[in-house]
Amino acid sequence: MISDEKQLEPINDTLNPSAPQFGMPWWMILGIITLSVPLFLLPGCKILGALLCPSTLGFGWWLCKDDPKEPQLILHDFLLPSEFDPGK
Repeated sequence: MISDEKQLEPINDTLNPSAPQFGMPWWMILGIITLSVPLFLLPGCKILGALLCPSTLGFGWWLCKDDPKEPQLILHDFLLPSEFDPGK
């Protein structure tokens, strides 16, 4: 029997999670669809609503294909004060 100190720890993906199946997290896909459907139902906006969903999903997939947290990093970068300098 192996002692508790010598047992190997199970490996999990908490530090480096795998990319989502569709390139974006589920909440981003749901948000895009939630915004596109009411826009599609407004009179005079059918073309814009029909083009918004696939183009946004395609752009989101392209943005997140290498790093699933890229949109959050971009948002945090925009929220930093302009005088912030990480090199100081």
